[in-house]
This record gives sequence, structure tokens and C-alpha cells, in this order.
Amino acid sequence: MTTALRTTFNRCGLNEEDILTDPMLPGSNPRDNEYNDLIVKKDDIIGSLTSLEGPDCSMNPSVLSQYKVVSLLGEGTFGQVFHCIDLNTNTNVAVKILKNHTAYFRQGLIEVSVLMILNAYYEQERPVVILKMYDHFMYYNHICIVTELLGTDLYHLMKENKNKGFSIRTIRKFLFHLLHALQTLSQANVVHCDVKPENVLLQGMSSNIKLIDFGSACFENFTMNTYIQSRHYRAPEIVLGLPYSCAIDMWSVGCIAAEFFLGIPLFAGTSEYNLLFKMIDMLGMPPVSMLDKGTRTKEFFKKENGVYQLKEQFEYEAENNVRLQTNRHYFSYHLLEDLIEKNPMKVSTREVDEVQEIRASLYDFMVRCLAYDPKERLTPDQALSHPFIIGIPIEGYVPSIRRFEYKEYGKVMTLEGDEYVKHAFEGVRVDVTESQMYYKLFMHALNNGHVINVLTESPFVGSITPHGLSDVFGQKPLVVPVVLQKGMVPRTFVPVVEEFAKEVDNIESVEENVPASPSPSLSEKKKKMGFFKEIWRRITPGHSPALSPKMSPKVSPKASPKASPKVSPKSSPKNSPRINPKKSLTSSTDALYDMDRSNPSSRSNSSLGNESPMSVGANESDSEKKEIKQKKRFSDRFIRDPTKKKEKEEQKQKEKEEKKEKKEKKKEEKDKKK
Repeated sequence: MTTALRTTFNRCGLNEEDILTDPMLPGSNPRDNEYNDLIVKKDDIIGSLTSLEGPDCSMNPSVLSQYKVVSLLGEGTFGQVFHCIDLNTNTNVAVKILKNHTAYFRQGLIEVSVLMILNAYYEQERPVVILKMYDHFMYYNHICIVTELLGTDLYHLMKENKNKGFSIRTIRKFLFHLLHALQTLSQANVVHCDVKPENVLLQGMSSNIKLIDFGSACFENFTMNTYIQSRHYRAPEIVLGLPYSCAIDMWSVGCIAAEFFLGIPLFAGTSEYNLLFKMIDMLGMPPVSMLDKGTRTKEFFKKENGVYQLKEQFEYEAENNVRLQTNRHYFSYHLLEDLIEKNPMKVSTREVDEVQEIRASLYDFMVRCLAYDPKERLTPDQALSHPFIIGIPIEGYVPSIRRFEYKEYGKVMTLEGDEYVKHAFEGVRVDVTESQMYYKLFMHALNNGHVINVLTESPFVGSITPHGLSDVFGQKPLVVPVVLQKGMVPRTFVPVVEEFAKEVDNIESVEENVPASPSPSLSEKKKKMGFFKEIWRRITPGHSPALSPKMSPKVSPKASPKASPKVSPKSSPKNSPRINPKKSLTSSTDALYDMDRSNPSSRSNSSLGNESPMSVGANESDSEKKEIKQKKRFSDRFIRDPTKKKEKEEQKQKEKEEKKEKKEKKKEEKDKKK
């Protein structure tokens, strides 16, 4: 396939240009490329309708979602974002598909929980400035997040403006909405960790903006990653290796405000060393208290006679065995005050007489946002009442008192141990950590007011629930509860429930019900597979009609070139899940049994039966004979007798030879006629 890719695509009816993922060749997983990105092509249908995991692993299990791919919007280390059409509502949406990797999978669940909390509780009585999430679901082990489709980002808007900066009126409006977004985040104890112009998008053709991309977000009480924020907007506490809080987002706001005014980034560092060099060149040295506590201070600073000094570039390069680019000066002035005072400014006719006051208030706003010490930085609440934002003179301005006391939590779990497990996972078996079950457990705990600690391998270690959530939780349900029954097992295991445990122990007692095989090992396999097939058939009643009018989701042939074969309605009961059993049993992926996609409420005693199918006496009724035939048919289908297989191969070879002889005879006859 790889040597004749274009020919293969033509034969399969695919256009090479329709594949939107780059690289397009599959890696170890046939659905993903070598970087664990899902291989997506134009017009693919993705959603819970066509997913392996089904509607149970989605935001709303009662809806079979389907999104038609239109184009690629962007890609990055996290995965890909596509412009799609929601076929259920005929609306345009953006679908973010994360990489098929444990780290991205779990961080994706944090992103989902952050958006759900913000959308549900914190955006009710204020301007809507946070990205709206419509849906989330699992798709072949990828977390997919469906959000509203917005316009261009402010980075590209500045680029279209030839990097000349915005007018004061526009700067005020953009900062006003951005600060409202950060005010919402701080009240929810959420740190965005990646505030930059690329993540601030216009709403359609209006000048209203929204904050997007919560892929790096964390809760203030449990900060997870140390390498965060884009370099040009990275706070000094991150570079120095100090604990951080929501204050790092306000540092980014100060950098963005300067970029809106100047047209280019204020600290365009080419490395972390160069970033610190530019900060010190413009703002002076960081406080000694921060340098004393920084875990990375010795990497960048040296101490002579008790005084910290930034190392020379050659010293840093020699110690770290790296080669850095030479520092470039993008501005004519080194001090921030000179930059604000002497840079050309766009003002309206009404503001001509107020130019000096505007410059003074803008400088004051930026200095307070770019304070080295996070405790001295403006909070979003304080910034919203700053004279520059509300358009009043700076004279006599005193910042309002902090609404909340500044805290650096580090990694603090709010609940752990048996109490956490009892409260968050009541009625759930605690030894299941497969992907689908992890997703369900996460949503189950979230509905109970707990965010799972995703940094631990097990989801049962502790809760990292933000403090703000406990104040608002309970006003209304956060998510549609996911039904997790006691004893439920992941789909990758053969579903043997407690009621049938005795039957598994006494499996030898049913030897007479299974036809003998020439091979003892094959005979044993036949017995087990036929037995498990019967159990599986009785405990998986298929989709509930209320949840799925079509009974079971079909995999779109466009979305999967190797789509499961469709079962004829005549040969298949309407309530049976449409699964290729052969593929399910032989696959080592999550495509085994579709047990947890069925409606759990339909698993009543009447569907399971009051007695075991193997506990019936030796007298064979018609139903028993039929059952034995079914088992034989099932086992013979998947466990082939080696002798039969050999006979088949010989028969095929014989047929080939006969065909070859016939062709030769025909050729001879033609030659004779000629």
C-alpha cells in the first residue's frame, strides 16, 4: 500500500487530497498516524453514532451525535481541530480531536470538566466570554470536544493590520472582555495557563471576543504541569520554577495589552534565558525573595557578594551545553515607560486632548499587570475597575482591595482515601481502569462533585475538586448521569457476571453438550467459547429503542474503509447489537463485546433468566438441541479443525489447477483454428 499509495486510493475510491490529517499514513494503529492523531478525511462522519464506544461515552447518552467533517481548522501538539456540520441540528461547529495517548486523554478530561463547570455555573449573570461546549464523546480512544465555531483570532487580526497595533478604543474593548473571562476563571479557581492572542477569538463579524483552548488549564488548588504558557507570555514564576496561581494569566494580559498597543510582542524571547534577559532589560531584576525560592534560579543567575546577577550568555551556553541565538532588540527604547510614552498612538478625535492621560493610565495598567511578585499583580476584579479600562483619569487612583486572599496551593487534593471513593464512586467496582471505563468513572465522579486526580494511574486516589465548585455545585446537575452498575466490566474483558460465576467453575459439567474435536485443546476452546457466547447473548439486549431509533449505531463506510459488514435485518433480530462476532473475539482492542453500550435498565431477571442454561438436566428437549446446535455453529465458526482447513486448501488448489487446464485447452483450440 505504501509503495503505491495513489493507486490504492484510486482503487478504494478515495482522493488523496481529501485526507486532512498529516501525515496520512497509519502507524501501529490503522486508524491513527505515527503521531497518534486520528486520520480524518473530508466528509467523514464522526460522533457517538459511528464511534466504537457508543453514546454511553458521550455528554448526552440519549443522543446519537454525528458530525460531518468539512475542513481542517488547525493542528498542534494536542491533536487537530476540524470545522464540522452537526447533522442533527444542521449547525456549524468546531470538533477538537485529541491524540490517542494517555496523557492527552486525561488532560482532555480536565479540559472537558473545566468547560462544563464554567458553562454551567459561572457564566449565568455576566457577558458570555468563555468558549461554549456543545458535546464531548470518545471516538476510537480519542477524546473529542465539540464547541461553537468562532471567527478569526486576534493574532491574525493584528497581522492583517500589518502589526501596527489597535486603537485605544479597540484595546479597551478587547481587554474588557478578556478580563471578564479571567474574572470568571479566578472565581472558579481555574488557571488557563495559555492566554495569548491566538487563543482570543472574535465572535463572527462582531468585535466581541471569547477565550478558547483550555487544553492546558488546571485548577488553582492542584497545579499539574511546570512547563506551561507560550514563551512570549510566560510569567517569571514559571521560568524560575516557583508555585503558580491565576496570577500567571494576569501577567499574560499585561503582555497582550502591550502587544495590542505596540503591534509586536513585548518579550519576544527566543529561549527562556533570552526571555529573562528581555524582562530584566525592561523591568529590572526580579525580587530577591523570588530568586531565593526559585528551583531554577541557579540555572540562570549567579550570586556574587550576596547579589544576584543574570549569567552572561556564554556562561549559560557553556554550563548547559547549548547554543543560543544572539539577542535582538526590536524596540528603540529599553524601558517600558519610554515605549508607552513615545510610541505612536491611535486615538479618536474625542481623545486628542487626553493623549497624555491615556498614556499615563495605560502605563500604570501594564506596570501593575507585569509586577514580578504575583501577590502584587492586579487581579481581574481590580483590573476591571482600573482607570485605563473604564476611561477615566489616573490621578488619585488606588487599587481596590483584593476580593480573595492570594494563595499558592501547589498540589493539594481536597478529598482522598476511602471517604473519597465512597462519595465519588458509590456502587462502582474499583478495579476497572480501561479507557472507556475511565471516561465513565470520570463523568460519574464529576456528577457527584469530584474531579479525579488524573496524574495518578488509578482514578481512586483522590479528588482535586476546586474550592469554588463546592459553593455552586448542587444548584443543578452538571452532567447527564452515566449509569455505572456494580460489577460492570470494561468491554475488553469477556463479560462474566456474578450470576454466572458458578457456571464458569463447573464448566467441565457440560462436556457432553459440545461436539468432540480431534484435538483436546480445540475441544476445550469450543466448550468455553460456546458457553461464553450464550452468556454474552443473554446479558447484552442491545440498544434501547428510546435511546436509539435505529437500535444500533452503524459505522460510516466513509469514516472507516474497513467498516463492519451490515447484518441483514431478516437474519438479525432488531434488538441485537450489530457487531461482527468474529472481529470482536479475535481483536485485542476495545472492539470486543458491546456490553456497556446496552441499556442497563433492560437487564432484568426476565432477560437474564432465573436459572443457568447449563443447570438443565440430561433430558434433551427441542430447545436444548437447538441450543447445542447454536453452540456448535458458533464454535466451529471461529475454531477451525486443522484437518478441515488442510482439506479446504487442497480443494482450492485443485480447483485452480482445473481452471488452468481449461484455459490452456481453450488456447490450444484457438491456435488450431487459426
